Amino acid sequence: MNKTKQALLIGAGVMTISAAGMGITATTSALSGDTNNPEQSLIDKLVSKFNLNESEVQAVFDDVHATHEKEMKSDREAALKSALSDGKISQSQYNHITDVWSQMDKLHEGKKNQANHKKMHNLMEKLRKWMDAQNIDKSVMGMPPRGPGGPHSDNDDQ
Repeated sequence: MNKTKQALLIGAGVMTISAAGMGITATTSALSGDTNNPEQSLIDKLVSKFNLNESEVQAVFDDVHATHEKEMKSDREAALKSALSDGKISQSQYNHITDVWSQMDKLHEGKKNQANHKKMHNLMEKLRKWMDAQNIDKSVMGMPPRGPGGPHSDNDDQ
């Protein structure tokens, strides 16, 4: 195996292992305009250490990120459909949740800036409050439970 392929496989492995935590951090950093993006820092280190083409390494990271996002969306849709068919949520609640997620997806796919990041955060916060008022457990969205130090900690914007 040549040096480039080996390094790309190492990078893909590292990215796969840390995709969830790093993906959240990288997305937040990208949306906030933070130049200390941890994903870019890792790419720069791999490029430097293994003397690789940055665009090839970036392509690997982009592919892993796209795959991870597709899996998350699929899991979210499956969890919502299951909650609907199990009677945990009504059709109108299902429609409301999917509408909010559609709005968030459009913002996420759009321009990566602080304004869109704030809009996404506000939409998610409104959805959480709405779900609390509706007595809907957030697990119906296929997300891990929120909690101190968890992946969706209530202190995630601090």
